[in-house]
Amino acid sequence: MASSRGHQPAVWSQAITDEAPALSPVDGRGVSEGIARMTTMKQRAESALLRSIGTARKYKPLRRLLNRVAYLLDKGAVQTMTLSPKLPEGLSWRELDRVYSFCRRLLQTQAEWRYGPARVHDVAREGFEALSPYTRLQEKVYCDLGCGTYHPYGIATVMYLNGAASTYSLDLRAGNRQRAAEALADLLCDCCSCPDKWCWSGIDKWEFLGRALRFDIQALREGRLDDGLAELPLQHIVTDIHGPALAEDSIDIMTSRAVLEHFLDFEVAVRRLFALMRKGGIASHHIDLVDHRSYVSSKYHHWSFLAEGDDWSDGLVNRLRSCEIRPYFERAGFEILRYENRIGKMPEGFMQRVAGRFKEMTEEELSVTGVLCVLRKP
Repeated sequence: MASSRGHQPAVWSQAITDEAPALSPVDGRGVSEGIARMTTMKQRAESALLRSIGTARKYKPLRRLLNRVAYLLDKGAVQTMTLSPKLPEGLSWRELDRVYSFCRRLLQTQAEWRYGPARVHDVAREGFEALSPYTRLQEKVYCDLGCGTYHPYGIATVMYLNGAASTYSLDLRAGNRQRAAEALADLLCDCCSCPDKWCWSGIDKWEFLGRALRFDIQALREGRLDDGLAELPLQHIVTDIHGPALAEDSIDIMTSRAVLEHFLDFEVAVRRLFALMRKGGIASHHIDLVDHRSYVSSKYHHWSFLAEGDDWSDGLVNRLRSCEIRPYFERAGFEILRYENRIGKMPEGFMQRVAGRFKEMTEEELSVTGVLCVLRKP
């Protein structure tokens, strides 16, 4: 959070506007009195602000508000800096480097840093391990369903380095292409410097490294995504699964993580996924079954939306339970190779609050917070 002094000017200016006397430019005594009075108001404002911050820290809503204000102030500063390629006046490269190096080290410890190699490694390895008992990547067409806006080529790149012939990355929205290029450069540097950490498929290590060097890493470091991809067979497509960009029977391997819960018409979506897969194709899906409001507000827990009626929708998740999802896959024609539930512990007494169709389900069925399924198209 920004220091208390970073917030003072707005408070002082309001106090001065409300209380300062009108001063004559030729009235020396009035000027002196006015300065003394403004100094006193400044001290009072500072004291009041510090007391307010101290009080706010005791209450979560106020603490979140102050954090948001600090974020907006910082965001404004960043936006100001991006308007000019020059360093802000009074700021040396040494000072900026201290901020850069501190933030980079801090981000590298955060597993959720969406632009960092560590998260790509964990998600890609998770998908690979689910697939590897049933198929090989070499010479296959791979699809990352729901690649996200931050690192759209990340997972697909790892699969390509491990032998995939070509890849598709699908999402509904585009992201910052310059930042995605920089993140991809960091990923490739990590893959080249630590190939044993990334080379999982049995592909020859020198072929793995050779594939990495087909990218123009320097262009990626400079934020030039198209030049950095160097016409490699990696495509990022901004579309939903029903768009014409993907042909039926075109994908050998597909993975997704926390995507399928967002298909509100689940039956139609599953049929489309079946149509996209080639015969013998394998798909691995991690499905997140929790109330997504719990990720952004402490007012909700993972099962809160089960207390809403059958006609309720937040427009974001479908609320399907694991016991309801499996039959959709079977009716679409998929062979289920693996189907595992992740179980959580519901809040005590919450079973008495569930509504609609969820009343007919057992506590064990409702306690499932996630599903890992591996499917084959016969």
